[in-house]
Amino acid sequence: MQCTIKEELKQLMNRILCVLIGIVSVLFSGQAQENFPISINVEPDAINFLELDWVKITEYNNSLIQKRKNSFVSVLSDTISVTDTVIDNTVLLSDSAVINICAETSWEKISPRNLYWNLKTNLLYAATLTPNLGLEISWGTQLSLNITGSYNPWNRKGKKGDNDKIVHWMAQPELRYWFCEPTGGHFIGIHAIVTKYNIGGHKFFHIFDKGYRYEGWGVGGGFTYGYSWFLSKKWAIEGFLGIGVVRLGFDKSNNRIWCCTKSEHFTKTYFGLTKVGISLIYNIK
Repeated sequence: MQCTIKEELKQLMNRILCVLIGIVSVLFSGQAQENFPISINVEPDAINFLELDWVKITEYNNSLIQKRKNSFVSVLSDTISVTDTVIDNTVLLSDSAVINICAETSWEKISPRNLYWNLKTNLLYAATLTPNLGLEISWGTQLSLNITGSYNPWNRKGKKGDNDKIVHWMAQPELRYWFCEPTGGHFIGIHAIVTKYNIGGHKFFHIFDKGYRYEGWGVGGGFTYGYSWFLSKKWAIEGFLGIGVVRLGFDKSNNRIWCCTKSEHFTKTYFGLTKVGISLIYNIK
């Protein structure tokens, strides 16, 4: 008899304990849903649209958007956090929620590739009375293509006793890599040089002397380092320095009596500064 009573009391205590645990679980479940909303991360590789009865999207281009009943929410960001998917906490007493997700198309992230155009002129080069103009094109990456051209036509034909000139044209295409963004901060580049010249009465490095006239061509290339500062939304300024190698071929004659003397042909290889300047930049787009 005593064993039977003990077994019945033990079963009764177990039932009471189960009821108490159930009540505590229901109460805690309601508090947890209020204080700790359900969080789901949706990866864009899997879906394009979400179909939810009541959804709060907390991450959507840094803004809060709320959609109701049977509406489609377009996935436009890399990761979307969906929270508080329970409509009524008193109705749903279980620890799970069902969310219908419709996968219609695969995710494809398209990065914009807009072209940006900048016009520029080298102020140091212009100080030598050589008109010059540059165009830089970037396409939404850290790369840009910079093309500069110059032409000095002064005293092109020359006069006896007054034959000083730096007549030439020159083109310098350059591919640049920007550490931050185009037209802002540090950059390095690789440039090429093509030029044709008629120079007399001027000394340039160890190649040209004042007493002679040099008429010929040159091709080469080198490396550039520079830095650019934004002055405003449309204006910027940059400083740069280039070192490289140029192969020169020219006819050399006496500068003062060049029309009456025989010229000699020479070829030389120049190594040193290939470009230097301070450019004023206007951002077209």
